[in-house]
Amino acid sequence: VVSTSTLLEAVPLLHRILLDVSIMTSTPLQLPVPDKDNQVDNSDMRILVVDDHPINRRLLADQLTSLGYQVLTANDGIDALTVLGSNPIDIVLTDVNMPNMDGYRLTQCLREQELHFPVIGVTANALAEEKQRCLDAGMDDCLSKPVTLDTLRQMLNHYSEKVRQG
Repeated sequence: VVSTSTLLEAVPLLHRILLDVSIMTSTPLQLPVPDKDNQVDNSDMRILVVDDHPINRRLLADQLTSLGYQVLTANDGIDALTVLGSNPIDIVLTDVNMPNMDGYRLTQCLREQELHFPVIGVTANALAEEKQRCLDAGMDDCLSKPVTLDTLRQMLNHYSEKVRQG
């Protein structure tokens, strides 16, 4: 007998397995093509994607590229600090739960260094407490996985405009 809570706990794992399988097949992942008439030119914006899971990192990077952003990636918070040390970045999208240095600690380090570009947490946990924890760590906002292209577009349009206005 399997309890309901056990089944609910298996849903994120099943999602990750299905995503892994779809990435590993010979058929490439097809992202919707944004409507060129309504798309803002984002080629001036550099976004750093920080995620320890290579498939999540690639998916976010592919989504951002399809929206016209320049994208750099990092495996964890420590790697992100290295990338940030040698590359100008406008916005950081970071997973919140990673080994070595998580997204919360990364954000605290960035704020301690007086770096005030937008930092957006990306989490598998959709609870309000998780969003509050992101804000308490100094992040500007929080997205719940899986992140849709439309949600990503709306949030990044907002923060890109803030960066452009200085």
